[in-house]
Amino acid sequence: MGMKCLLLLSFIFISTNGQTQSLERMDLIKDPAISQRCKALLDKRKGKIQIQQRMNALLKRNIKILKTVPEQKETLRSKLEFTQTRIKNQIRLSKISNQKLEETIVRRGCPGVSL
Repeated sequence: MGMKCLLLLSFIFISTNGQTQSLERMDLIKDPAISQRCKALLDKRKGKIQIQQRMNALLKRNIKILKTVPEQKETLRSKLEFTQTRIKNQIRLSKISNQKLEETIVRRGCPGVSL
């Protein structure tokens, strides 16, 4: 009798262990629509970050040029200052846009995303 109970308990343990493994596998399967949407959002974020980096490079270059321009060239200096202001504004807007996009990615629940 003891041997039959032991075999029965081991069989129950093995069958429940197999069921939990199949449930774990089901959790790992991702919905293709969610994956595609998340990929599109991440690609969009990557593109916006690249644009922001380019604007930062332009700002640095503008500041460097502004330092080398003689004070006698007032029109050139004023145009560079105006351009510097516009670039700074664009960078600020880009940061806000990126932040909104990151919040959207988190809200949509993209699995395995680290920002």
